Amino acid sequence: MYENNIALADEFMLTQQKQALIDEITNAGYVTLSVAAKEEGIPLSTLSQAVSQHRVPALRITGVKFVRCQAVRAYFRPKSQANIWHRLIAEGIITGPTEPKAAASDPITMPPGICLSEIAIQERR
Repeated sequence: MYENNIALADEFMLTQQKQALIDEITNAGYVTLSVAAKEEGIPLSTLSQAVSQHRVPALRITGVKFVRCQAVRAYFRPKSQANIWHRLIAEGIITGPTEPKAAASDPITMPPGICLSEIAIQERR
């Protein structure tokens, strides 16, 4: 019985040490792939593939991968592209990285049931 108590105490200490490491990782800005994908507006499958191909650095803890959003941004939005996004947003051309701003007036008005390709074919005749 005494040996079981020692083994259990060792397990508690080991668990506390591992939890401290996980807390340290979380406090250092690491998030799961799903959280990073949602925050950065990219598909989870795309991020997962980039991590699997070692293009984005990640930690793996018990099968769960963690990344820093800064690393995801650095890979998917190079500095020049990020500057363009910020300028477009600042000038009101777009409302966000993935949402185009609605046009003030739509230059193409299509009749119901007619698609754009049919109109292009008619204009070429």
